[in-house]
Amino acid sequence: MKKVLLLFLLIPFLNQAQQFDGIWHASFQVMGVSMRMTLHINEAEKSIAIENPDIANVQPFMCDEVVIEETHLEFVWNTGGLTYAGDLKNGIISGVMRQKGMQWDVQFKREEQEKIVVNRPQEPKAPFPYTSETMQIENGEIQLGATLVLPEHFDTHTPIVILVSGTGAQNRDCAIAGHKLFLVIADHLARNNIASVRFDDRGIGTSTTTSETTLMDYGSDVEVIARYLRKNKKFKKNPLGTIGHSEGGMHTLIAASNYKKIDFLIQLATVGVSGKNVLVTQQYAIPKAAGDSEALCQWNRDLFATLSDIVLALPQKEAADSIQTYLSTAWDTAPPSYDKSATNKFQFVLSMNSFMNNQWMREFLAFETTDYLNKLNLPLLAIHAGKDVQVSPTVNSQGFESYDNAETHIIDGLNHLLQPCETCDVAEYGAIDTTISKDVLHLMTTWILGLN
Repeated sequence: MKKVLLLFLLIPFLNQAQQFDGIWHASFQVMGVSMRMTLHINEAEKSIAIENPDIANVQPFMCDEVVIEETHLEFVWNTGGLTYAGDLKNGIISGVMRQKGMQWDVQFKREEQEKIVVNRPQEPKAPFPYTSETMQIENGEIQLGATLVLPEHFDTHTPIVILVSGTGAQNRDCAIAGHKLFLVIADHLARNNIASVRFDDRGIGTSTTTSETTLMDYGSDVEVIARYLRKNKKFKKNPLGTIGHSEGGMHTLIAASNYKKIDFLIQLATVGVSGKNVLVTQQYAIPKAAGDSEALCQWNRDLFATLSDIVLALPQKEAADSIQTYLSTAWDTAPPSYDKSATNKFQFVLSMNSFMNNQWMREFLAFETTDYLNKLNLPLLAIHAGKDVQVSPTVNSQGFESYDNAETHIIDGLNHLLQPCETCDVAEYGAIDTTISKDVLHLMTTWILGLN
């Protein structure tokens, strides 16, 4: 009888000792992208394997650090820069996951979780009063995969626009934070009898790439597509323009300055001054909007201002040494609010040196919008977002006002993706249902059709 009683008393403690053991499931959204995650926890070995159930035939990733203390769980996956800390209560592990400066709440449960459905009301729905055709366009040794959209009433008077995305490798739909910006724009244009071409950036989708791509290379991609359309007898007489978002606006200015058969430009939340000005300004504005301390925001701005000056002043090899010396000091003088938990001094110096000291960045920093505007004589519409923390609206809009053929607008209440926003920081992009403001869509189509 005593043995039975002793065993009965031990059961709760045995259960507590192994309460994390086994398989746990989570479903969450990060920047508007729905994801699921499965944890395989072995308490005895203090090991956790991470699996994405939506990706087949991929081995689980083993965590590098695991902490299990009573009802508390932590793990670190160094390769993915991912950390998690949570507590177990009522059969649910609730905590915060962090990755590359972002953080979000995640709950792990024993039962499998359904993938969260993201609400994107502007995504195109049938019937479609237009046709879509895929193409492969050559630019030297690379191929650019593209989609041509033609309205049902297309003729030689129908305008055609090339959609050009911003920094980072985007597919032809310009998929960012769960939104498909260019898919929505192309659909809206076609329903207003405006044709469009959107394309995969180098190395994405069906586009190929080379080892290193510069800002001028991206500009040449836009130019090649424009030339491709002009060589086609079907499109030879059509008004031809571009819509460039963010850095994509820089690409279109490069293309239009080299190829005079581009008829008009639309610049969306893009650089109206210099690349350096935009980079340095956003390095204060982005952390400020995210709620970081004034000391951290100023340190971050000064960091990028000094790095930019070094890159612009010295050749690449010489700049590397100066950058390394400066970054070592910058790391030591970082304000207390700077989070050093996800990296170390060596990684900080290495990653920042690589980010700043390359040909693309050199061209970006040296880019002056007026240099290209002075070579143009065509209509230009510049639209900036009043709450943009990536491209400051006032100063960049003013940069276009000096151009005689420019029409400029700053629309208040919009973020860098031209969405109506509340906090208007980068982390909010995916949480907003609207892909792009209807006011922006209306302004673009009205302006394009008014050119005829």
